[in-house]
Amino acid sequence: NDCEFGIDVSGNGASITNCTVDVIEDGVGIELSGNEGVIEKNKVSNTCDYLIEVSGDNNLVRQNTLTNSDESGIDLSGDNNVIERNRITGCCDDLINASGLNLVVSSNRVALCDGTGIVVSGNNPTISKNTVCATGDDDYGIECDSEEGGVVENNRVSDSIDHGYYITMSDGTVKANRADNCGAEDEAGFYIQGDMNLIENNTAKDCESNGFELNGSSNTMFKNKAQNCTVNGILITSEPAPKGEGGGVSQSNILDGNVATGNQGQGLLNEGPGTVIRKNRLTNNRQDLTNATSAGANYVDDGGNKFNTGGLEVEPDIT
Repeated sequence: NDCEFGIDVSGNGASITNCTVDVIEDGVGIELSGNEGVIEKNKVSNTCDYLIEVSGDNNLVRQNTLTNSDESGIDLSGDNNVIERNRITGCCDDLINASGLNLVVSSNRVALCDGTGIVVSGNNPTISKNTVCATGDDDYGIECDSEEGGVVENNRVSDSIDHGYYITMSDGTVKANRADNCGAEDEAGFYIQGDMNLIENNTAKDCESNGFELNGSSNTMFKNKAQNCTVNGILITSEPAPKGEGGGVSQSNILDGNVATGNQGQGLLNEGPGTVIRKNRLTNNRQDLTNATSAGANYVDDGGNKFNTGGLEVEPDIT
């Protein structure tokens, strides 16, 4: 029942371990300012401000149990920090918000917030093996913003009201992630903006809009699956990015070995020029393949594709 801070440490090499902090009426549960610290196996609950706040480099935040905050669960800034194996529920803002270079956010379980589940900004992050459930309105399951490289791999997002994954990244990898029952009108299971990414073995199922929405050039989509989505399975879009940065024509993307089945709109809607499709299976969609030639789109059928219906001259009007 402290007023301002539960634990406040300034300095390098600190260790805050096995502590309990409850009911901080006007501040942060645990705050660390410094480098090479460890915040581990603590229980923090019911704070007005962040449950844990860290500023500095090379810190480790691990195996903490965090519940109920009027702000974020973990707020972290600095380079080469690691956030792993934490359990976080019940925040009025983001559950994890981290910025800096070479961040690792791994194996966390987060649920029930009014913001985004996990937000990571900075070049070359690794976001892996996290489970995110029930995020806020107009917010995402996982958001990643990197101009140079990064890996988003083996994460699970369910029941995100907005995009399941909102990824702005170039020269990165998005692999083996899953989005279930995510999105709303115009919000995808996976929204990916950027160039020269490998997007591999991801699954979007029962999403309320598009399964995958790709805005960028020279990306490779390989063996992804979009199933039972309310609009399109895969959309290669030429629309400007929602954040107003980048966007434009998506060109020279390669779609290889993807599956889109049972979607209520198109299995694959291509709005970009120079798209290469090969060995894709598009079945039991309202329209399996549509090429929006009115928008200047064209594609190369590189063989091995399976689809029953296709609109090659104009985009059909589907209601």
